Amino acid sequence: MLGDSGQKFRRDGFGFENDYQQSRTYSFAAEALACLQTIQVVLDLGYRDVVIEGDSRTIVKKLHAQNEDGSVISAYITDAKSLSEICDTCIFKHV
Repeated sequence: MLGDSGQKFRRDGFGFENDYQQSRTYSFAAEALACLQTIQVVLDLGYRDVVIEGDSRTIVKKLHAQNEDGSVISAYITDAKSLSEICDTCIFKHV
C-alpha cells in the first residue's frame, strides 16, 4: 500500500507532471513565445540588427545551441532561430 507521496512518485514515474513541473513548463513557453514575437515585431518594423535580452538563461542557452531542441517548447525555439537568421545581426543576451 502506497501513501500519497508514493502514489505521486508512481504517477511522476509514468510521465505525469506535478504542478511545479507544469508551471515551469508554462514559464519557459511564455519566455520563448515572447522572444519569438519580439523577433517578428522587429522584422515587421524593418530592423535587421537587433539585440534581444531576456531573463531566462534556459531560453537564451537554447537559442544559442547548435543542436536541435527536444523540449516541449522546441517549436518556439526553432521558429525564433529561423526568424533570427533573416536579421543581419541578431544577438540573444541574458540579463
